[in-house]
Amino acid sequence: MQNKNKSFNGKKLIITLVAVIALAAIMQFTGLASFGSYVKVLFFENKGESNWGAHYYMLTGNLSKILHLGDEECYLDINVKTDAGNISLLIKGADGTTYFHKENIQTSSYSVTATGTVRATVIAEGHRGSFSIEKHNAKSTNP
Repeated sequence: MQNKNKSFNGKKLIITLVAVIALAAIMQFTGLASFGSYVKVLFFENKGESNWGAHYYMLTGNLSKILHLGDEECYLDINVKTDAGNISLLIKGADGTTYFHKENIQTSSYSVTATGTVRATVIAEGHRGSFSIEKHNAKSTNP
Protein backbone atom coordinates (compact mmCIF):
# COMPACT_ATOMS: atom_id res chain seq x y z
CA MET A 1 0.00 0.00 0.00
CA GLN A 2 2.85 2.42 0.81
CA ASN A 3 4.45 1.84 -2.60
CA LYS A 4 1.18 2.84 -4.29
CA ASN A 5 1.03 6.05 -2.22
CA LYS A 6 4.67 6.87 -3.02
CA SER A 7 4.02 6.19 -6.69
CA PHE A 8 0.86 8.32 -6.61
CA ASN A 9 2.70 11.19 -4.82
CA GLY A 10 5.54 10.98 -7.35
CA LYS A 11 3.08 11.20 -10.26
CA LYS A 12 1.33 14.13 -8.57
CA LEU A 13 4.65 15.93 -8.17
CA ILE A 14 5.61 15.38 -11.81
CA ILE A 15 2.21 16.56 -13.04
CA THR A 16 2.45 19.67 -10.83
CA LEU A 17 5.96 20.48 -12.07
CA VAL A 18 4.92 20.06 -15.71
CA ALA A 19 1.88 22.30 -15.11
CA VAL A 20 4.01 25.02 -13.48
CA ILE A 21 6.57 24.93 -16.30
CA ALA A 22 3.80 25.01 -18.92
CA LEU A 23 2.13 27.96 -17.18
CA ALA A 24 5.43 29.89 -17.04
CA ALA A 25 6.02 29.18 -20.75
CA ILE A 26 2.50 30.33 -21.67
CA MET A 27 2.90 33.52 -19.59
CA GLN A 28 6.26 34.23 -21.25
CA PHE A 29 4.88 33.59 -24.75
CA THR A 30 1.76 35.73 -24.27
CA GLY A 31 3.64 38.57 -22.58
CA LEU A 32 1.89 38.14 -19.25
CA ALA A 33 5.32 37.58 -17.69
CA SER A 34 8.88 38.14 -18.87
CA PHE A 35 12.09 36.87 -17.38
CA GLY A 36 15.63 38.04 -18.16
CA SER A 37 17.64 40.86 -16.63
CA TYR A 38 14.23 42.00 -15.45
CA VAL A 39 11.01 40.37 -14.35
CA LYS A 40 7.68 41.67 -15.66
CA VAL A 41 4.40 40.13 -14.50
CA LEU A 42 1.09 41.18 -16.11
CA PHE A 43 3.00 44.01 -17.81
CA PHE A 44 1.08 46.19 -20.27
CA GLU A 45 3.14 48.85 -22.04
CA ASN A 46 2.12 51.92 -24.02
CA LYS A 47 4.91 53.58 -25.97
CA GLY A 48 5.38 55.99 -28.81
CA GLU A 49 8.08 58.24 -30.19
CA SER A 50 7.74 60.77 -27.37
CA ASN A 51 5.66 58.93 -24.75
CA TRP A 52 6.16 55.86 -22.59
CA GLY A 53 4.19 54.17 -19.88
CA ALA A 54 3.23 50.84 -18.38
CA HIS A 55 1.02 49.32 -15.73
CA TYR A 56 1.76 45.96 -14.20
CA TYR A 57 1.31 43.60 -11.30
CA MET A 58 5.05 43.46 -10.63
CA LEU A 59 8.25 44.86 -12.13
CA THR A 60 11.84 44.23 -11.06
CA GLY A 61 14.90 45.35 -13.03
CA ASN A 62 15.98 48.16 -15.36
CA LEU A 63 14.06 49.30 -18.44
CA SER A 64 15.04 52.14 -20.80
CA LYS A 65 13.46 53.93 -23.72
CA ILE A 66 14.69 56.71 -26.01
CA LEU A 67 12.15 59.54 -26.37
CA HIS A 68 12.36 61.95 -29.32
CA LEU A 69 11.00 65.29 -28.15
CA GLY A 70 11.97 67.56 -31.04
CA ASP A 71 13.99 70.78 -31.13
CA GLU A 72 11.48 72.95 -29.25
CA GLU A 73 11.44 72.90 -25.46
CA CYS A 74 8.47 70.88 -24.24
CA TYR A 75 6.98 69.60 -21.01
CA LEU A 76 7.09 66.03 -19.80
CA ASP A 77 4.29 64.98 -17.48
CA ILE A 78 5.52 62.16 -15.25
CA ASN A 79 3.03 60.09 -13.29
CA VAL A 80 3.89 57.23 -10.95
CA LYS A 81 1.51 55.01 -9.01
CA THR A 82 3.08 52.87 -6.30
CA ASP A 83 1.04 50.15 -4.60
CA ALA A 84 4.13 48.28 -3.33
CA GLY A 85 7.89 48.07 -3.85
CA ASN A 86 10.35 50.69 -5.07
CA ILE A 87 10.73 52.56 -8.33
CA SER A 88 13.26 55.16 -9.48
CA LEU A 89 13.22 57.21 -12.67
CA LEU A 90 16.04 58.96 -14.51
CA ILE A 91 15.58 61.12 -17.63
CA LYS A 92 18.82 62.26 -19.28
CA GLY A 93 19.48 64.15 -22.49
CA ALA A 94 21.86 62.96 -25.19
CA ASP A 95 24.24 65.73 -24.06
CA GLY A 96 24.30 64.36 -20.49
CA THR A 97 21.82 66.88 -19.04
CA THR A 98 19.77 65.33 -16.23
CA TYR A 99 16.17 66.51 -16.61
CA PHE A 100 14.69 64.32 -13.88
CA HIS A 101 16.02 61.95 -11.24
CA LYS A 102 14.05 60.59 -8.29
CA GLU A 103 14.43 57.44 -6.25
CA ASN A 104 11.87 55.46 -4.24
CA ILE A 105 8.97 57.36 -5.82
CA GLN A 106 5.61 57.06 -4.12
CA THR A 107 2.36 57.83 -5.95
CA SER A 108 2.93 61.30 -7.39
CA SER A 109 3.05 63.52 -10.47
CA TYR A 110 5.78 65.79 -11.80
CA SER A 111 6.32 68.12 -14.73
CA VAL A 112 9.73 68.94 -16.21
CA THR A 113 10.96 70.77 -19.29
CA ALA A 114 13.19 69.01 -21.78
CA THR A 115 14.28 69.15 -25.40
CA GLY A 116 15.89 66.93 -28.03
CA THR A 117 16.44 63.23 -27.53
CA VAL A 118 16.31 61.84 -24.00
CA ARG A 119 16.72 58.43 -22.44
CA ALA A 120 14.20 57.49 -19.74
CA THR A 121 15.36 54.73 -17.39
CA VAL A 122 13.13 52.98 -14.87
CA ILE A 123 14.75 51.00 -12.06
CA ALA A 124 12.27 48.89 -10.10
CA GLU A 125 12.46 46.45 -7.21
CA GLY A 126 9.27 44.47 -6.70
CA HIS A 127 7.27 47.51 -7.84
CA ARG A 128 3.54 47.11 -8.23
CA GLY A 129 1.75 49.96 -9.97
CA SER A 130 2.40 52.07 -13.05
CA PHE A 131 4.40 54.89 -14.59
CA SER A 132 3.89 57.23 -17.54
CA ILE A 133 5.90 59.92 -19.28
CA GLU A 134 3.94 62.10 -21.71
CA LYS A 135 5.17 64.96 -23.88
CA HIS A 136 3.14 68.18 -24.05
CA ASN A 137 4.01 71.33 -25.95
CA ALA A 138 1.95 73.55 -23.62
CA LYS A 139 2.50 74.03 -19.90
CA SER A 140 1.46 70.98 -17.92
CA THR A 141 -1.38 70.86 -15.44
CA ASN A 142 0.79 68.81 -13.03
CA PRO A 143 2.23 70.75 -10.08
